[in-house]
Amino acid sequence: MAEQSWYQSDIGMLLYLVKHSRPDIANAVCECTKVLDGATTHVYCEMLQIIKYVLDTKDYGLKIDPTYEKNKPWDLVCHLDSNYARDSDTRQSVSRFILYVCSIPISWRSKVKQSFTLSSSEAEWVALSKAVKEVMFILQLLISMMSHHSASGQYWSNIYGSKCLY
Repeated sequence: MAEQSWYQSDIGMLLYLVKHSRPDIANAVCECTKVLDGATTHVYCEMLQIIKYVLDTKDYGLKIDPTYEKNKPWDLVCHLDSNYARDSDTRQSVSRFILYVCSIPISWRSKVKQSFTLSSSEAEWVALSKAVKEVMFILQLLISMMSHHSASGQYWSNIYGSKCLY
């Protein structure tokens, strides 16, 4: 395999993009970080595919354009999704969410779940509980910052079962 230092440097660059502007590549980059010291040619090619994707979609990124009216509550919106047993080998699910305040993404997470679920509704419910923890933290932070203002919240999910449980 080519030099490990080049691989590590490129992964560092991708991690910077994940943290600051490209949450859409978080899972792929996370998989590549698992072999930082012993990357094979196959893993190196996968990393090059991620870089090609980033270059091909360079117009994508986080939109920083707040939409709010003075003396109105700030909107707190959470979009979440979960893939039930996505990995055929381990049967683990992947959950992700993006939290917006005034149409600006301020928090996002994409993670392989450590627990196993028995249905897509249960996987979505677990993802919802993780997202609500983050929403409550941000909501308390907003309330403490703006004691004379209010904030409202809502969540969006694509699985009908989680909405029935809610």
